[in-house]
Amino acid sequence: MDMQIQKLTAVGQVKALDLIITEYKGIPTPYFAEEVLNPGTDKEEVIVDSRYNKYFITSMAVNGKSWAKNTIVIPALKRDSIPMAVPVDPRNPALPRITNSMKANCIGEFSWEEYAPYYDEFGEHHDCTAERVVPWDLCKRIYQRMAIEASKSQ
Repeated sequence: MDMQIQKLTAVGQVKALDLIITEYKGIPTPYFAEEVLNPGTDKEEVIVDSRYNKYFITSMAVNGKSWAKNTIVIPALKRDSIPMAVPVDPRNPALPRITNSMKANCIGEFSWEEYAPYYDEFGEHHDCTAERVVPWDLCKRIYQRMAIEASKSQ
């Protein structure tokens, strides 16, 4: 087995941003470890999709008592040393290719909250916090710029 790929065998093995490939309902499924809670303890939890509250408890995964079966870990530091190609848009080779699935995974993902007081129809003042979502076209432009910069450094 390649030194970069490790079978999950113990707590403390997964770090944030590691690539996790786990078998879910018989299908190998990749995730990134978004966060590791209580690292190195028997209560260690690896959060792989915070939007859907998807996580696994490492000790249960190791013992085969979790939804995450046959889990392997590719450490982020070692993965970053592998040069990755940026997919090119066939219509304009100077730009990276952005697929519909990439869009679907990012829509609504980036937002911020801001103070947005308002007056109701009776003239009463209400304090409110509004969530503002970053529009997809701006996310796309940011991704394109980052991919172009990444391809320059390869």
